[in-house]
Amino acid sequence: MITQTERADVVVVGAGPTGLTAAARLAQLGVAHVVVDADVGPTRESRAALLHAATLEILDEVGVAGELIAAGVRVNRIGFCDRGRIIARIGLAGVPSRYQFALGVPQSTTEQVLVARLGALGGSIRRGHQAGKVTAVPEGYLVTGTGPAGAGAARFGISARYVIGCDGAHSIVRSSAGLGFPGSTYPSQFVLADAELRAAPGPDDEARIFTSPHGVVVTGRLPSGNHRVVATVDAGVAVPDPPGRAFLDAILRERGVGQLAAEPGVVVAVPGGPPGRRPVPGRRGVRVRGRRARAQPRRRAGHEHRHRRRLRPGHPARRRADRAGQRGRP
Repeated sequence: MITQTERADVVVVGAGPTGLTAAARLAQLGVAHVVVDADVGPTRESRAALLHAATLEILDEVGVAGELIAAGVRVNRIGFCDRGRIIARIGLAGVPSRYQFALGVPQSTTEQVLVARLGALGGSIRRGHQAGKVTAVPEGYLVTGTGPAGAGAARFGISARYVIGCDGAHSIVRSSAGLGFPGSTYPSQFVLADAELRAAPGPDDEARIFTSPHGVVVTGRLPSGNHRVVATVDAGVAVPDPPGRAFLDAILRERGVGQLAAEPGVVVAVPGGPPGRRPVPGRRGVRVRGRRARAQPRRRAGHEHRHRRRLRPGHPARRRADRAGQRGRP
């Protein structure tokens, strides 16, 4: 039973990179908020390990871009290889941003930096708090759930004007609002690894995409010196659990990438591939964002670290959008 309902302007459900960024921004603006997260602590895994220019612009607004850049590896170009042979390169120097590169940095580092920033702004996270339901009430929304097991798993209730859902593909916020998550999965399986390679596939500041008749491999250097490796595997292939060095070595060798120097530290198999979803509309007072959701309503679909960039006046795309808007006016 909930003995007392707390009040706040905003409740943020989920303390991954998206939820932490939202919370830090709210703290900067002096908005009373509460952050709840089901996990007992931040992630210790690399997970989403690439930040794009538009994301860095948003992180700069909350004052953490510089620290993350210092902790990460700049990716200045992408190299395309066919069976190990480089056939093309695309540089990122033309990206219309002050951050003309992508940044390789583990999600664990991103969360660590954002948690510290939120704390410096006077904010905090209620760990081990599992949101169970969001209910519309006259004054806004009521978020109810269960607290840490060590505290007797007491139920909590927080009343807020707005709720921001950053709690993933199986979002409680989304389901409580009656919002769907339509889409389909890719037919291939994916294997993700953080591994030391015998020889670097390319320069440290270059991510590489290897294509071959057997499938695709993407590599990028991490700050640890290891490489993030993402490989497609045909749907009918049996993937060991967990995928080991021999299995991953065979994939890298047949696709012209190279070989591992040691047993990979982290290997994850994703049966059916990551979900490809299309955006769904939000409801008044409810927003669903990022954190493994693979979709961002009111924004283009993509990874949890992708955000739509604000186009400056005079930018060609901005001019085209303005002209289109003028043509549509009565």
